[in-house]
Amino acid sequence: MEEFTFHIITTYKGDSLYLEECIQSVNMQTLSAIHHVIIDHEDKGACRNHFEALQSIESVSSSIIVHLDGDDRLLHTRVLEKVREAYHDPNVWATYGNYVSRAKSVCRPIDKRSFRQSILDGGWPWSHLRTFRAHLIPYLKETDMKDSSGNWFSSASDVAIFLPILELSGKSRVKFIDDDLVYYRIHPDNDNATVNKQRDQFRCAVELFKKEPYKQL
Repeated sequence: MEEFTFHIITTYKGDSLYLEECIQSVNMQTLSAIHHVIIDHEDKGACRNHFEALQSIESVSSSIIVHLDGDDRLLHTRVLEKVREAYHDPNVWATYGNYVSRAKSVCRPIDKRSFRQSILDGGWPWSHLRTFRAHLIPYLKETDMKDSSGNWFSSASDVAIFLPILELSGKSRVKFIDDDLVYYRIHPDNDNATVNKQRDQFRCAVELFKKEPYKQL
């Protein structure tokens, strides 16, 4: 049976009220092969920090990348065990869903639409908990993490990172885990909490969709 190492990338901004709870939820996992990277993205931004953190991870299929925001937490001690079960199938390259929140989860199973069309029709359904095999990292392009002015995206970093992963993998290699794995915290500093933040997310998303789609490997 293949052995996995989980590389959890957590970004947060400034003095996070919830980061300790996030870290504790990782430390309580039953698996031991865990590398937790914690980054304050106040200066560089979440997208740049996340992308640069990926470059330091060996790009092998037995390394699993996990995205966990600093204001969220894993729901129970066996979350990564559940994710590991999915990757026992070598044809699974990426997983997503599901979470608990004050708002209803937006995650849903893959359907016949393309990844991009699915987002355009109904928002961002490829949400927490997002994971993927590290052998996909070298295919991510730094230019696709930047807007038309050459600046790193200031918002929508989850789309910038994970949409290429989905397209590289293809539908047959992406698994929807329909279990509650993450507590997604809604608070006044969320990326979409204000009108200005919503506008920035929309601007970044529009620019992202203008970029050339990735070809399935």
